[in-house]
Amino acid sequence: MRGFRHVAPLFLALALGGCATSPTGPLLDAHAHYDPAGQLRPRSGLRAGDLVSEMGEAHVDKAVLLAVAPTGADATSVRQTNDQLASFARSHPGHFLTIAALPSADADAALREVERVATLSFAGVKLSPERLDLAAPDVRGLVARASALKLVVYVEGWWPDAAYQVGKLALALPQARLVLTHLGGVRFADVLVFRVLDLHPFTPRNVWFDLSGVAPLYVDSPFARQLVWVCRQVGVDRVLFGSDWPLTSLEDAAASVRRLGFSQTEQTLVFKENAEALFHW
Repeated sequence: MRGFRHVAPLFLALALGGCATSPTGPLLDAHAHYDPAGQLRPRSGLRAGDLVSEMGEAHVDKAVLLAVAPTGADATSVRQTNDQLASFARSHPGHFLTIAALPSADADAALREVERVATLSFAGVKLSPERLDLAAPDVRGLVARASALKLVVYVEGWWPDAAYQVGKLALALPQARLVLTHLGGVRFADVLVFRVLDLHPFTPRNVWFDLSGVAPLYVDSPFARQLVWVCRQVGVDRVLFGSDWPLTSLEDAAASVRRLGFSQTEQTLVFKENAEALFHW
């Protein structure tokens, strides 16, 4: 398959404007894609390289792979994509955790797929970007069942109000482990709602945020310092490195996070330790 050939609260003043020394050791990418159909082709026209080769070059030892089902896929096609992802991960033992895609048009089928992938050692599921009404009873029930099965639930962060909706979901389901992707996207300041929630002792601290997409987008912008400030306000111990591969190369994604100005201690958390704690990996 194309792109998948086999191969064996810190002080605010710390390095806000500069590039801190990078941590040594291998990195853990908490948001890459398994895209056997090649749907996620960068608009730049550049072809994605081989994932495992890129991991070696970028010193990424482990990655969390999100299944990308074909556009408009029915439950059978989604299941086939998840099975292909499981097979790929088994061929590289110890290097990948898997996040299943779910059918968007059939709530019952989505629930059955949650049950099925939990038996296949999947680490989590991602809610379809086509179905993001987190207040809908069937969606909430789906997240509740996934959480009961110890699955991490990824939620698309690019959409408006994503941070607020995930915040309400986190309050309703305190046992859930949720990842708001892309740090909430272009409205990343919205995640400050979690800083407000943290002021209340009854609030669960069960939401993490990945930097996929937003780190490369903002690293050379006037908003870079704001992005780092927001991360520190919600807690750097909840922030995950994510590449969004193949939309961004692993090296470019990692370089963007390093250049944002996190301290070395913060980079160690973001690049590895936070994901290890989230996934018990």
